[in-house]
Amino acid sequence: MEYTFENGLGASVIDDGYGGRNGLFDIALLKAGSIVHNEALGFQYGVKGWLTADEVSKVLTEISEFDVTNQEFSANPIWDN
Repeated sequence: MEYTFENGLGASVIDDGYGGRNGLFDIALLKAGSIVHNEALGFQYGVKGWLTADEVSKVLTEISEFDVTNQEFSANPIWDN
C-alpha cells in the first residue's frame, strides 16, 4: 500500500518482503514517487524491514509529521539500478 502525505513525503508498505513469511512488513520512504534515504528519519538505505503492524503505524506517523525544511533526501543507488 502506498501513502502520500501533505509534507511531500510518502511511504510504500509491503507484507511480502524480508519479514513477510513471519507476518512482518517493510516500509520504503518515498519522495516524488522514488525511494529516498534520510538519516534523520532513520532511513539510511530507504527501507526499514522486519516491522510489526504497530511499528509501521508509528513510522507512518513519524513520516507524515516530519518537517522537511532544510532536510536532505538522497536517492539510493541500490534502488536506481
